[in-house]
This record gives sequence, structure tokens and C-alpha cells, in this order.
Amino acid sequence: YSKFVANFPQYYTFKKFLNGFVDVNTTLDQFSSSLLYSQKRIKEGLVVIQEQIDNLKIDYDVYRTSYTASNVPAFKEEPFLTSKWNYISRLEYDLEAVQFPDEIPKYYSKDWASINKELMEHENFGLMLTRTGFFSDTIKTVINNLDNPLVKTKAIYNFLQNYMKWNGSKRVYTSNSLKKAYDTKSGNSAEINLLLTVMLREAGIEADPVIISTRDNGIALISYPILSKFNYVISAAQIDGKTYLMDATSPYIPFGMLPPQCLNGEGRTINELTSHTVELNPNASYYLTNVLQLKLNPENADLTGSIKIFSKGYSAASDRVDIAEAKSKDDYIKELEDNSPGLTIGSYSYMGLDTLELPLKCSLNNVVLSNEVTSSGGIITFNPLLYNQTKKNPLTLEDRKYPVDYTYPREETYILQFDIPNGYIIDELPQPAIIAMPDNSAKYAYSISMMDGKLQLLSKLSITKTIFDETEYKLLREFYNQIVAKEAQLIVLKKGVANNTN
Repeated sequence: YSKFVANFPQYYTFKKFLNGFVDVNTTLDQFSSSLLYSQKRIKEGLVVIQEQIDNLKIDYDVYRTSYTASNVPAFKEEPFLTSKWNYISRLEYDLEAVQFPDEIPKYYSKDWASINKELMEHENFGLMLTRTGFFSDTIKTVINNLDNPLVKTKAIYNFLQNYMKWNGSKRVYTSNSLKKAYDTKSGNSAEINLLLTVMLREAGIEADPVIISTRDNGIALISYPILSKFNYVISAAQIDGKTYLMDATSPYIPFGMLPPQCLNGEGRTINELTSHTVELNPNASYYLTNVLQLKLNPENADLTGSIKIFSKGYSAASDRVDIAEAKSKDDYIKELEDNSPGLTIGSYSYMGLDTLELPLKCSLNNVVLSNEVTSSGGIITFNPLLYNQTKKNPLTLEDRKYPVDYTYPREETYILQFDIPNGYIIDELPQPAIIAMPDNSAKYAYSISMMDGKLQLLSKLSITKTIFDETEYKLLREFYNQIVAKEAQLIVLKKGVANNTN
């Protein structure tokens, strides 16, 4: 049970924000009040100074608002959330104006025009955009012999994302001059992306900074301009009528993609004339494909063969970050083994690791999978999804009052090509299945076939919508329940006369 009562004299005006999904009962009433105070006046005559005390009274109205919530459950963090502060129910007040009797009003809340003006005149934001001479020679080198505006923009973005190192600080304002950040090759988010903006302008590209709120900072409502709600800067370029959003803080995000932390509602461009709203939507997806070619040794129940991993979009960006953060590629492979008990990788190779625009391909060779197969009395049992099996529904709450936010569309594909060992036949085989939300915004396909002693399984999860609201939650949760049940089904082999070729 929670109750909050606010009493505001008539001279104060506030903007009120009720956030979250808890039902709140609100009542409003009004009553009269008064303030007694004393005022000292001093009169100076020709000879004496007279002091006079006046007892004064001000009558005014008071507006009372009461907020009450009952049976409020504890907030439990679930997967597929932005910041929890987007969903925890709370009340926020923002002082809009004060107007006392016989005085002109004093305004505190701002509109976008005043915020735009404030930022453009700020020493650590707009004025930084006017200081450009220190990198002129670099720009000439980077765009040498480049005429196409889009090609120029990509070249400058690629240069800066590899030249600068982000210090991890999320800021709207710079902490140092852009020249110092450039000279030290390090800076906060504002320094790097304001630098990107001025470099693009120097090259003749129409570019502006964009203030945003990152996902961990919560949604900033564009309809209620409060500058303190924003904590980050990206850059926007206008080329042939199309807007390209860029964040050069990460060396692993290709041109045209925003890091996941930036995909959070709307941002606001800031420039010399005006500002406008920018949608922070993903223009890429998460694609991941695992292809396993395995055969079984009946004597020790080990699976041997190769695994190929194809990733692009946000999946490739995430993998590149993980590989870079490991001490070495060998250490990264060791982490893969540690995270999949029973997996041993003999050798590996990468393609496209350093070319962000290309898919990332990883080949794991001479692979051994132990402890995935049960063999006893001529019966072999195993789960064909192996370590890719979805064993638990990620949506654990029976009821959820806030949206499921996937950040970006997803497509995850798993292919198993399996050689049936000589002398064994199929005894039990899972049936094909298609599981889908009513509008096909989430879809799962499971198919399995046999040919010439080889078994091929395909499972594919596709989620084309990024946000599912409260009304869709139970259907989405049941969607995952069915996937868990399907992926729990086993393949059973038994000794027979010959391989099953049907």
C-alpha cells in the first residue's frame, strides 16, 4: 500500500508525470489557506527614525492531489527490458512556473526551442562545433579523391571509430575540448560524436548532433522536454533526403547501425536553426546460424565433426566485441568450451572478423561433443538440439505489466547434419512443427528428415517485431512454452539390420 499527498499553493504550477503500470487512484480537491507574516518598515523624518511593524495576511487557494495504490507487487526484472526505471511506478514533478500576486510569471520548464538555444550557446556543446581547424589536414587525407557524399560520410565515420577510443563515459556535454580529445585519441560520448559531426561538416556533409537517452538511462519523453533526462550524443547526417544515424564510440558497429544501447525511443537533433525529433529504430537485425555436421561413435557415445557459425548484423557486432574483449582468440575459444561442458575444439578459423560490413564466419574443426548421448543395451538416445536447446522459458512471470522489448528483430537458425552409425536405425523421431503468434510476428519452425543414412534437422526462430505489449504477453509466453516442449523431444536409435533410408 502506498499513498502520497501533495499540497501546492496556487502560485506554483507543476508538470506531473505518473510512470509505470500500477493502477493508481487519484483524487483532487481544493481548500483555502492563509499566511500570516510581519513586515518591518522604517520611516526617516527630519529628526527621528520611526520603526513600524505591520502584521499582514495573504489568503490563497491550495490544490491537494492524493495518489493511492493498493496490492502493489514487488518489481521483478525480466529478460527483454530496457531500464527498469521505465517500468517501476513512480510520480515525478517538474516545476513549470511561479507567479506571485502582482508579479509577472517566472518560467522554469523549457520548450525545445529554448533547449536548442541553450545547447547551441553552451561552451561544452554548441560552441565546440565552431572550432575545427585542428583536423583540416586529416579530413583532406581521409576524403582524398572521394566525391560521393555517402562514401565521404562512411570514410570519416570509419576513420574516427578506429582513431578514437571511448572512455566509457555517457555525456551530453564535453569534459575537454574537442582538440584535446582528438590529440589524446580518447573522449566521452559527446566529445567523440561532436567531433564526428564537425568533421562531417568540414567535408561538406549536412550533419547535426542528436541528444538521446540510452536504454539503461530510461526513456526520455520528447513531448515533455527536460534536458536532464538525456545522457548521450550521437550524430545525424542528411544525404539525398535520407537520415543516417551514427555513433562512433564503438569500433565494432558498421556504418548505418546504432549500438543497441542507443535504440531507445526518440532523440532530438540540435542545430543553429531549430531541432526536430529522430526515431531511434534499428535498421539491422540479429542473424545467427549454427551448422553442425556430426557423426556418432557408438563405442564411446562421442559426437565428432565440425561446427560453422554464421553471424551478421547485431549478432556479428556482439561476437566481435566478445572476441576483442578476450585476451586472445585462443582464450575466446576456451570460453566457448567452458560455456558448453563436454565440447572440445581441435582447431578454428575466422572470416570477415575485421570487415564490419561482411558477415562473420567462424569454423570450429575437429570438434568432439561428449556427455550429449546416452548409449545402453543397443539403444542410443540424444537431443538433436544439443547445447542449443531451449531448456527454460525466458518469460517466467505469469503476468507481466510491461512490454517485452527485443531491441531489434531476430533470426536464429540451427542446422544439424547427422550421420546415423552403421547398424542402427531410427526408433523414435520428433515430428515437424510450426509454432507462431497469431500475426506471425514471432515464429518457430522445426523440421527433420532422413535420407541415405543421414539425418537433417532445422530449427528456426524468427521475431520480426521488437516490442510486444501487455496484451500479447500470455500468447508470447505460451509460444516459448511450446518451443521448450518441442526442443525437449529426443531422437532414439536402436541396433537394426541396416540404416533407415526412408
